[in-house]
Amino acid sequence: MLSPENQTWRTQESLIAEAVRDVASEIRLIDLTDLVSYFRIDRMGPVEALINSALELYFKPGKLSFAGAGSARVNWNGSIEMKLDFEFRHDGLNIFFTMLMHADNAAININYVSVDGPSSLATGHDLSERTAAALSEARLRPVENQLAWWRQASLSLPSDAAPPALADFLT
Repeated sequence: MLSPENQTWRTQESLIAEAVRDVASEIRLIDLTDLVSYFRIDRMGPVEALINSALELYFKPGKLSFAGAGSARVNWNGSIEMKLDFEFRHDGLNIFFTMLMHADNAAININYVSVDGPSSLATGHDLSERTAAALSEARLRPVENQLAWWRQASLSLPSDAAPPALADFLT
């Protein structure tokens, strides 16, 4: 496990923050009163459904998931703080982190990082490279790339060929 004071830890947080930027934006589209209400009455099922609907737009199934824990704080002055716990799992790399969201920004705090099996990661740089690759592999391709791929594939297919399968877009 890495120490939070370690520079590698901060690099990991930066990599994750960049990868989940779109997710944070999507979560901000959820009605805040609904989220706060569900947290206040300790109903994590609806929170999980709402959060997972944001995750499935950007990550392949099972790669990034809501960890079922979080909190919301709304002050009389209008400030809002939302904490949501997540798990990222890909190819033996497991990262547990908290997303701290405010009205106009968000931050990532890593709680734990583990690598399954014998660790071949000699340095923090190796872990950063593995994390960057895992996050990239776990993300769904942006729609623009999918459309460009579809156009290219359509032009190169004979007119009687079947269109590409959905699985082609997920790889």
